[in-house]
Amino acid sequence: MLNAESNALSDGRTSSAHARRRLTSAVAAAILDAVAFDDRSTLVMDYACGSGGLSQKLASYCKSIIGIDIDQAAVDQYNNKVANQGIPSEEMRAICTNLHEHSGELNGQLFDVIVCSQAYHHFPSINATTCLLASFLKHQTGILLVSDLLKGPHEHEFRRPCSHTHNHHAVVHRGGLTENEVRGSFEEAGLVDIDFEIVHTVKKDGRDVEVFMAQGVRPAGETLMNAA
Repeated sequence: MLNAESNALSDGRTSSAHARRRLTSAVAAAILDAVAFDDRSTLVMDYACGSGGLSQKLASYCKSIIGIDIDQAAVDQYNNKVANQGIPSEEMRAICTNLHEHSGELNGQLFDVIVCSQAYHHFPSINATTCLLASFLKHQTGILLVSDLLKGPHEHEFRRPCSHTHNHHAVVHRGGLTENEVRGSFEEAGLVDIDFEIVHTVKKDGRDVEVFMAQGVRPAGETLMNAA
């Protein structure tokens, strides 16, 4: 009986890992389809990067990619993968920091592309987060791409007590986010050319849940809303 339970648990973990990889691949494909990357010039930030699954998919298409996360263990795993692959840190690295508009770790660097996948539902204010990320985009050309679960008619069935209290782990927006919420946060941040599309479907508690990707561009010469 113990072996059967152990095998079932192992199968479940394997299935979950495969689902995460498929999701990451789908999001990466959607990003590459939406943005004209140049491996000689494109600078990318992967916000809330975790251990770097999405960064790994994008790295060969850009000049450099910087992952940002508040989880030191995830950042260490990210950087260990990079080192083991022999990739120079100036081309790919992660930083453990709670990013803010004047983060010294980035030395004023602005980015062509900022991506954030499957993390927005953790943030207490997606408006503040979007304003913050927009402030790190290059004027006129910098593009923000956000992917997460689309809130559907059964989102109330996914509401469960959360055992985590740290902001990085707490699920603030249970069941995902609506298109109006995401579009509203992009508009409030001053982004333009906003687009929203479904890029993948995952199983959650036995139901199909759609995964969206939203994108918006930082216009030229504007004053963005304060992210505070």
